[in-house]
This record gives sequence, C-alpha cells and structure tokens, in this order.
Amino acid sequence: MKEQQQNAQTEIRRRIITRIKELAAQKKLLKQSDFLSEQLAGEMMYGFEGVYTRSEYDDLVTGIFSELLQKKRERTEKPIEQPQGDSNIVIEVKNLEKVYEMQAESVHALRGISFSIERNEYVSVMGASGSGKSTLLNILGCLDSPSSGDYYLGGENVSGMNDRQLAEVRNRKIGFVFQTFNLLSRASSLHNVELPLIYNGTPSSMRREMAYDALNKVGLGERVQHKPNELSGGQRQRVAIARALVNNPQIILADEPTGNLDSKTGDEILDLLDEVHRNGNTIVMVTHEAYVADKTHRVIYLKDGIIDTDRLTYNGEKKNNKTNVDRKYR
Repeated sequence: MKEQQQNAQTEIRRRIITRIKELAAQKKLLKQSDFLSEQLAGEMMYGFEGVYTRSEYDDLVTGIFSELLQKKRERTEKPIEQPQGDSNIVIEVKNLEKVYEMQAESVHALRGISFSIERNEYVSVMGASGSGKSTLLNILGCLDSPSSGDYYLGGENVSGMNDRQLAEVRNRKIGFVFQTFNLLSRASSLHNVELPLIYNGTPSSMRREMAYDALNKVGLGERVQHKPNELSGGQRQRVAIARALVNNPQIILADEPTGNLDSKTGDEILDLLDEVHRNGNTIVMVTHEAYVADKTHRVIYLKDGIIDTDRLTYNGEKKNNKTNVDRKYR
C-alpha cells in the first residue's frame, strides 16, 4: 500500500508540474487556489483516489507552490554579476550588430555600435527613418536579440537569452511608454497599471496599492476607474507612464511618447517625464523632434546603423557643468 501511495504521489506531482509548465508557456497566471479546485484536483488525482487522499493531494500542491516561491526568491535575491567597469552603468552595449536576412539580401540595421548609459541619465535617440532607432530600442527593451555583440542591463548580459528569459527581464527591469499608449480598452486605469504586477505574481492586495500609488504620482488619483475611452490622450499617456513606473524598473524606454498628442499636451507629458527623471529614473527616449530631444540631457544620433554623434544637450551640460562636449564614434 505504501509503495502504491508513493507511486501515486510521483505521478500526481508529474501531472501538476506538467500543467504548471503549460500555463507558464502560455504566460497565464499561476494560482495555487486553481490547483486546489475540485475540478482540477479531480483531474490530477484521476485513477489514484483509492490510495491517495484529498488532504494528501492538498499538501502536495502547497509544497510544490512553496518550492516555486522559494526559487523565485532565490532568483530575485541572487547577486547580479557586474561587468568590469563602472558599477553605476545601467546600460552598456558593445559592438552591437543586427542583420536581417531578406530573401537573398542581408540588411544591416546596426553596425557594431558601442555606448554606455549611467544610472539616472536622460537620453534621447534620434536619426532618420532606417537609421536603426527602432532596432536599437527593441534590443534595449529585450524585444529582440542582436546578431552579435553584447548588451548588459544592470550588469546582466541579456544578449544571449532565450525568449522566456527575455520576458522575465522585461518584466523586472524595464518600463515601456509607447506612442500609441497600448492600453487595454475595456480595462480601468487601475487594471491597466496592475498588468506588469499580475505577470510577475505580485499578490492582489499589493498590486492594487502599488497601482494606486503609481497613478497618484502621475496625477490620476481621481481617474483610477476610468477606461481609456473616458480619458483624454494626455491622460492615457499618463496611465501608460504609471504602468511603466509601477514595477520600479531600472530603465524607462519611451518610443515617441508625444507623437500622438497636440503640442500643449505633449509638453505636459515631457514635463512629467522630466519629473520622473528627477526622481531618479533612467530614461531612454526615441524621438524625431529636435525640441523634444533638447529637453533630455544627451542625444545619441544614429545614421545608417552607426552612431554619428553622441553629445550632451544644453541641459546636460548644465547638469554636468561642461561645455562643448561631443563624443564621436567612428
């Protein structure tokens, strides 16, 4: 009988872990309570009800989820291996290349670029269409991988990671602000801001509090239950900025954040981003507008997949007490 119980436990554990892996691959939320439900419990215990009790099954589920939580803590608390050099550097790319194979033709979007960005820098990326801006932003945002070269984010080399690892890094370390807002149309402002916390498994009580706090920071404390179609364009972008901030990421990546806004509303969003930067965040922003770039502290200008110029703006010179600074890459 004891051997039957051990065999049952082994098989049921295998079934549970298989289901967990399937849900994780589909990026669906894993909840212990779901595995304790009558329907799923019956499915997992099918064929073993006579030798394995429901209470033993419940204990097994609790143990498995305790193991998962401990592994998550270990990943979070594990010291990050820093590359050689300044520990204040949050972004470092070395000889970054990206080549797209288009039928019989190879398109070189990035051609061996190198630069670093320190903590709390405010950097804009400019360049003509086809210069490599979008490709660079996708790599910095862990939405794509380089063909060669290295990308260190907070000291962690992410350039060779697989899709699952990149998704985890995106959730932990990066906040995104898009030109088109990318909000769920049927969800409230509060729920839209909660989304990154749902994906990383933050408990619901903490999620709500953190989302409220982020919305208050961007001046939308009175609009938490409003849906996107009940908000102005500027308010929608504020929701997007709150969503980017809620996880306390290492960097904020903004892709033309004022592109869909009128000039007055755009200036308000730029003022908000300036405040976000003053509060200690590192911001990298892609823009076509020179006046928008001038509000940042440093401009990296791309041309044909290489860095043409990398210079401080007037605001950057004031902050660093420097003048006539122009770092050129050849």
